[in-house]
Amino acid sequence: MKRYWLISLLIVLIVPLAKAQKPSYAFRVLASSGKSTFSGEKKQLYVGQRLYSNQKIKVGNRCYLSLVSRKGGTVQISRAGEYSIKDLNEKLASTKTTATQRYATYVISELTKARVRNINRNRYKYMNVTGSVKRASSNFKLNLAPQNAVNKFLRESVEVRWFALKGTQTYKVVVTNEFDEKLLSKEIKDTALVIDFNKPPYKGQGMCVLKIASKDVAGQASLLYSLINAAENKAIQKAFADFKKENTVASDNPADILEEAFFYEENELFAKALEAYQKALNVSKGDEAYKVAYHHFLIRHAIGDYQKYKN
Repeated sequence: MKRYWLISLLIVLIVPLAKAQKPSYAFRVLASSGKSTFSGEKKQLYVGQRLYSNQKIKVGNRCYLSLVSRKGGTVQISRAGEYSIKDLNEKLASTKTTATQRYATYVISELTKARVRNINRNRYKYMNVTGSVKRASSNFKLNLAPQNAVNKFLRESVEVRWFALKGTQTYKVVVTNEFDEKLLSKEIKDTALVIDFNKPPYKGQGMCVLKIASKDVAGQASLLYSLINAAENKAIQKAFADFKKENTVASDNPADILEEAFFYEENELFAKALEAYQKALNVSKGDEAYKVAYHHFLIRHAIGDYQKYKN
């Protein structure tokens, strides 16, 4: 009996230890243009994906792949080939940093300067094969993902802002619910609208659809923007609580801030993701890898002035 008791005790001790010893990742995918996969596989790497030291990746021709280390450094690859994550991690760790460059950057590029310039110019060109969203164009630029994309919000009150449209003094704003029933129709001179799900006419609505048109310029109208009140969504609340338990986000570490950006993007909280990408870029002091990642985010979801980066 004593023997069985000891075995049971060992099992109780080993299980938590096994959980605690779960391997931590070395990198997450920060940005990707073209086709990059795990070695021997066809499935493409996606933004936010964790990469572990025992894995290898394959970067295709005319590709750009940017990885961010858990410690804040970045690896940028624009040369086709197979790479060991362990080797990349070691080479990044050995990269010298200066006083003005807090986070190391390890670059793997083509040998000729002409080729390097071409790859750098095309970091945005191949987004069409990495899952970027193809949408109809509109002169209205909002910091929201349009049309079929869902914009979820963790707060009850949402302020939607858009860029001023040339030649327009007054905007016609129409908000409907998910059944296409009109909730609001008004003319405003501002370039912002507050939608508060706690107040009429939005109270009790789980979803609103926004469209904006110019009163002064004929034929100028925005795409449709869906806004969903996710403040009471238990699944998202639980996911967010679990994320916070597993992640300590340091306000001075852009890699930590990106953890939030990846979480928000994966859960279609695009406004929060946008804030996190912008914050990570600012904290990194405008680091090129973070800048590309931010631009790729805008392109993926057709947000704001994304066309100027894509083209």
